[in-house]
Formats: sequence, structure tokens, C-alpha cells
Amino acid sequence: MVRVKYTDNIECNDSVAEYPTVEETWEAIYREIDDVAEYFNGREYRTLLFPNGAEIYAPDGHERAEWKIINESEDSDIEELWDNLTDVPIDPETEELDEPYYIWPKGTDKEDIWHWFDEHHSKGVAYLLGFAD
Repeated sequence: MVRVKYTDNIECNDSVAEYPTVEETWEAIYREIDDVAEYFNGREYRTLLFPNGAEIYAPDGHERAEWKIINESEDSDIEELWDNLTDVPIDPETEELDEPYYIWPKGTDKEDIWHWFDEHHSKGVAYLLGFAD
């Protein structure tokens, strides 16, 4: 099975879909890109294709949709980073890192880190926090 995470600028349509093969995954992504292109209805938009997904967006930056093919090992790597985050001291008053960790320098706000995990883990930060299946 191949999983694809869909996100958009509204963030209430975020979802994960599964397809039997990579070929069927790309066929589904292309169909959805066509649907979003119809939504733009003559307005200017850009489509970007990547080895692991695609993005379609309006140049003004207000509207976008993204499909990311999820690698299962990627989720396990993210989960390991999340688990190790508990060993990193965070200032309780500011909720900022007291020392650098992974890509974040000392002083990075906890919410910024959680946002990164939410974008990079297929099930999001709610799953990592234990609030979602």
C-alpha cells in the first residue's frame, strides 16, 4: 500500500489516502490536481511535481493544495525524533528550547517544533501526542 497525505491552505480538508500501487497513487494525484485546477476557474495557478508528491497553488499565496507520498520508514524516523525530544530541556516559562535539537536552535518555540512534526508525520502531531489513532 502507498499512502498519500493531502493538505490545503484551509487545513480542515487534510486527509490520508491509501492506494495499492505507486502507479495508482500518481493517477489519483493527477485526477485531484485536475479537480483543483477546475476550482481555480481561469485564475492563475502553478503546479509543481516532486518525486514524492505534488503541489498546486495560486501565485498570490492564498490558496494551495499538496499531496505527499508517505514513506513508512519516514514516519518511524519522525517518531524517533519525537521520542528523543522529551530529553531536550524546554524553559517552562517561555516554552522554548534550552539547547539546540535536530534542526532547531536554542530558543525555538515549542509550538514551532510541534508544527514541523504535524507537517512531517503522516498522522500529525495529535497522533504523536497520543490524542489520535
